[in-house]
Amino acid sequence: MNSKKEIGIILTVSSLISGFLVWFIYFKSESGNRPEALSQLPMMNAICNTICAICLLNAYRFIKRGNKQLHVLFICLALFFSAVFLVGYLTYHHYVGDTKFTNPGLIKYPYFFILITHIFASIIILPLIMFTLLFAIKKNFELHKKFARVTFPIWMYVSITGVSIFLMLKYLNAPLTS
Repeated sequence: MNSKKEIGIILTVSSLISGFLVWFIYFKSESGNRPEALSQLPMMNAICNTICAICLLNAYRFIKRGNKQLHVLFICLALFFSAVFLVGYLTYHHYVGDTKFTNPGLIKYPYFFILITHIFASIIILPLIMFTLLFAIKKNFELHKKFARVTFPIWMYVSITGVSIFLMLKYLNAPLTS
């Protein structure tokens, strides 16, 4: 496969996934059926994001020390926990829908700033991860390093702000009144 075709595939797949996620999260109706077990999914998702961030930090630390095997291991773990997060996130949103932040206080401004930047960063990170992995697989480590320098901080931001959003929704959100 040539580079232009691979770039096209990555950009197309990323666009389709991002479009699906926007529709799924913001436009699709919730299923209406809310199994009790779902109440633990937001916490599980936050734990997956936390573990992902720890794995990314370890991957960075090990590549700086020249340990490529542990670097690859921790990147694979970060990918795994990101995938588990995504499955949990989609499952929760399928049954429960979007969680509203209803706190009328000034905290709503930092919350929405974090949420909006998190959403945009999460859209950007998908193709960046794919390109970074592609260059590593193709053993083009010069391009891999260039992309990783951009991918790493954005992926960290998405993981950390995901946890922040969970904590703000859990502990700073005003209860909905009927």
